[in-house]
Amino acid sequence: IVTTYAIASGLSLEAGEELSAAHQVCHQLWLGSTLLADALAVAAQTLLAQSITREDKDAVKEIVSKTMFLGLLLGTVTAALLAGTSGVIPGLFSDDASVIEGIQFLLPAVLLTQPVTALAFVLDGVLYGGSDFNFAAKCMCASAAVACTTMALGVNFWAADDFEVLSSIWAGYGLLMTMRLFVILYRLQDEEAPYRKYLFPLFAEKET
Repeated sequence: IVTTYAIASGLSLEAGEELSAAHQVCHQLWLGSTLLADALAVAAQTLLAQSITREDKDAVKEIVSKTMFLGLLLGTVTAALLAGTSGVIPGLFSDDASVIEGIQFLLPAVLLTQPVTALAFVLDGVLYGGSDFNFAAKCMCASAAVACTTMALGVNFWAADDFEVLSSIWAGYGLLMTMRLFVILYRLQDEEAPYRKYLFPLFAEKET
C-alpha cells in the first residue's frame, strides 16, 4: 500500500507543484482517518485470535459484526467532521490560492471514500486475527495493482488538465479501498477461509 501512495505522489507532480501540494494535504487528511481505523483493526485482530483459539463461535461472530459496524460508524463520523470543517481546512494548510483551490477540489473525494476506507482497514484486522495472512497479502497486491494501473492510465491517457490528473489519482484511491473491501467480504464466506466455520456454523454442519 505504501508503494501505491508513493506512485500517487509521483503522479501528482504532473498537475504542477501547487496541485501536488494540495494532493499531499488531502492525502494526509485521508491517511489520518485510516490510522484511526487501523487502531480498531488491531483490537479486532487480538480479540478475534483469542476467540478462535477458544473456539468461541458466538464471540467470533459478535467481534466481526461489531468491527464492521464500528468501522462504518468511524468512516461516517470522520466524513461528517471533515464536511463540517471543509470551509476552514484549506486555509489551515496554505494561503496559496492555487493550493486552496486544489484542496477544495479534492475534499469531496476524501469525504466520499471515508466509510469504504475505514471498513477495508478494520476488516484487515479480521483477516489477520483469523491467521489469513497469505490472502491478506494477495488481496492488497491485487488491489494495489488495479489502483496503480488506473492512476497511470488516467494521468497519461485520460487527463486533459491538471485537475483531471488529481481525479485520476483519487479514482485509484477509491478503487484501492473498494476492491479491498469487497474482496475481504467475499473471503469471509469463502469455504477455504480458516475462520468460516465460526462465522457460518450452519454451513459447517451441512458439510460435515
